[in-house]
Amino acid sequence: MQTLNSQIYFQENIQEQLENKENKILLRVNSNNNNKQNQNQILIQNEDPKKQNNNNKILKLEDLEQQAKVIKQSDQILKRIQPLQKYKLIVEIKNNGKESWPEETYIKCISGYKEGEKKKLGKLDSQDTIQVQFTDTAPADCEKHLISWRMFYKNINGEEDQFGPRIQYQIIVQDNTQIL
Repeated sequence: MQTLNSQIYFQENIQEQLENKENKILLRVNSNNNNKQNQNQILIQNEDPKKQNNNNKILKLEDLEQQAKVIKQSDQILKRIQPLQKYKLIVEIKNNGKESWPEETYIKCISGYKEGEKKKLGKLDSQDTIQVQFTDTAPADCEKHLISWRMFYKNINGEEDQFGPRIQYQIIVQDNTQIL
């Protein structure tokens, strides 16, 4: 089995889900392009040297609890927005996993001037899509703003788990006299 370099933490939510186990684990991505059947898999290796029987197992990405894929995003850069002007961005997201998203699913701003803000998404059945509309007011300061959002749900322990891709967009706030 060919694998990429030793430790690859390519999706924060996968790392967090797997690190919650008692033993440390090592994530490796299968890079064997000749065998499409083995693509998109993670090799989970027990790193505990005290254990004589280190069991390796393969976890397919599609078997993780929650999954999402951005199907369409109206814009990634919103230019020449006036200070305090309203703007709208629409993102279409698909549940490409095997399980429905739980009712407590939401999207949260993880960086940018709206950091910490949440929008409820709710339950979404497998293979269904949802359209998320970000209608907001630009900040007063004239500069470039990068805003990032992630989807979250509460796991069985009541803890916040993130999943899906990071949704990012940039707004360029400037008044009529500025050129950025």
